[in-house]
Amino acid sequence: MARKIAVGISYFPLDTAFLRDIKVRRVLMACGANSIAVILALLSSIYEDEGYYIKLSEDLPFVIADTVGITEGATKEIISKLVQVGFFEKKLCSKFKILTSKGIQERYLKACERRKEVKIIKDYSLINIDEYTNVVYVDINGIDVYINQKNVYKGTQSIVKDSKLNKSKVYNTPPSINNIYNTASFDAEIDQEKFKKVVDLYNYSGFQNISPSVKDTLIEFTNTYPTTWIEEAFKIAADGGKLSLTYIRGILMRWTSNGKDSQFKKKDSQTDTERYYDQVDQWTESIKRKLEKK
Repeated sequence: MARKIAVGISYFPLDTAFLRDIKVRRVLMACGANSIAVILALLSSIYEDEGYYIKLSEDLPFVIADTVGITEGATKEIISKLVQVGFFEKKLCSKFKILTSKGIQERYLKACERRKEVKIIKDYSLINIDEYTNVVYVDINGIDVYINQKNVYKGTQSIVKDSKLNKSKVYNTPPSINNIYNTASFDAEIDQEKFKKVVDLYNYSGFQNISPSVKDTLIEFTNTYPTTWIEEAFKIAADGGKLSLTYIRGILMRWTSNGKDSQFKKKDSQTDTERYYDQVDQWTESIKRKLEKK
């Protein structure tokens, strides 16, 4: 089965009336000033990764909490309140365990209007597909279920036009694995050899395209974490079928916060997230011992 393609964007617009939005004000009143940082962290993760939604996994509250510097419990409370007031779509959160909204989807598609094709999971959609010429509905497995017919005529016209363009100029598609090495050459602070290894690891793990936001994340990994950590984090994500840079960042941040080889103390009050990372640490140690025997 084809692996998931990274489709996020590097920037997203924020309405100047953001703090006057009644939904935001309700959350701010109920949960305090930290809720603003959580909202911005959630929106950044949504737009960077899938572009228009994010899975509400057990690990997401921890990743957001670690990013903004508050407790995981407080983060869960804020997310719950955001869903309750309708900042995120309640029905989709309940049915599919995702965070999204019509506004998020519209802003994402506006940012992607120059792309030739944008795939949206039909069950997650809150937009009218007929208003867009480049949107393709897919099912949860990524199989096309509906193509906007407006795009058929537009695509035919573009064949002649595209043939007249310099083939080296590609504006609507993200840089590929083949040319991503060169796009990082402008940054003298990057360890080029290490960065190439990280890009290759990204490719071999099953990701296919590298958008500007993904490139920035890979550079962040390169400059922040040891290569062995990055390799193991990608392996854990790939083996678990969770090809998400947000998920991988969460693993790396957890190792940074607690020490990669540290073990959780067994407590009756241990959270599901703690138990999960305890299992990850044990799994990693087991693999290391097997490799040492070889």
